[in-house]
Amino acid sequence: MSQAAAACRVLGMVIAIILAARSGTTVAGDEEAESATPCISIRHVKRTEVIDDRTVLFYMSGGQIRKVTLAFHCSSLKFYRSFSYRVYTSRLCPRVSEIISRSGSHCPIGDIETISTQEAASLMARDGAADKND
Repeated sequence: MSQAAAACRVLGMVIAIILAARSGTTVAGDEEAESATPCISIRHVKRTEVIDDRTVLFYMSGGQIRKVTLAFHCSSLKFYRSFSYRVYTSRLCPRVSEIISRSGSHCPIGDIETISTQEAASLMARDGAADKND
C-alpha cells in the first residue's frame, strides 16, 4: 500500500471518528434540551387552580407547581374556573397546546415555568384580593 493510500485511509478514519463524536454530542445535547423543555406531563397533574383569565397553576405529583401563562386573555376562564385542553401528545407544551375555556375560547399556551409554593401562595392571595374587589 502506498503512503498516499495509507494517509487517505487514516484521514478517512479520523473524519469518521470526528463525525461520530459530534453526533454523540448532538444526541446528548438533544436529550438535555428535551428534559429542560417546559412541557407538562398530563398524567402527573394532581389538580389545577385558575388564577385569572391568563394564568393557571398545575400542581404536579411530586410537589412541583407549574405556572401556565396563556398567550392572551382567555374569555371566561376565571369566571368558570374550569377548562379542558387540547394536546397532540400526552403533554401540554408552550406554543403547541391550548386551553379551552367553558365558553369555547381556544387559548394557546404562551409559557410554562416552575414556581415555588411561596410564589403560588402569593398568586392565590392576589387572586383572592381581586375577587373581593370585583
